[in-house]
Amino acid sequence: MRKWFIRLVITAAMLSLGWMLLSFWANAKGRAAEWTIGEPGAAKHALIIFDPDPFYNFDEQVCKAFAKGLAQHGFSSRICTVAKAEPLYAPTYDLYVFCANTYNWHPDAAVSYYIQQQIGLQDQKTVSITLGGGYTERSQEMFNRLLSYKNVHLIESFRYWLWRPNDENRSKERNVAVAVSMAEAAGAAVAKKFPK
Repeated sequence: MRKWFIRLVITAAMLSLGWMLLSFWANAKGRAAEWTIGEPGAAKHALIIFDPDPFYNFDEQVCKAFAKGLAQHGFSSRICTVAKAEPLYAPTYDLYVFCANTYNWHPDAAVSYYIQQQIGLQDQKTVSITLGGGYTERSQEMFNRLLSYKNVHLIESFRYWLWRPNDENRSKERNVAVAVSMAEAAGAAVAKKFPK
């Protein structure tokens, strides 16, 4: 009985340590990358910030799709990973979009820390996008609370899932493809809220 208990404790400790190391790795700041979507001379500009997930490029696909939706209605979007993004000292964009992955029921540390460090976000029009495997309600709530501390004008908040169906009516389609098409439609809907 005692050996069984010791094995159980050792196994639990190893699993906990493994989970902590995996979480630390997933929350570490990712690679530096940048893309532009939309006409360079567009009248409206958006900055989209995310930190790449080390396992999937779901976040990159969603951010690019959202930018394509914005581009349909006159926006040019600069998409940056946290490692590439500069500090925001003064408002230079019409819209700021922050996309956070969910790790351990929290928005990812790199994006959260980036937002906390910015001084030029007050009163800016902002969108939040929360991504995760399937349970993102708590993470989305925490993410939006973090943005509210910066006194932004949160226009919309979206969430998309990697494994949980994003649209029950489209269950025969690949879930990531559904999320990407929904993100593009969301970008277009947000862009329509801006005057032409």
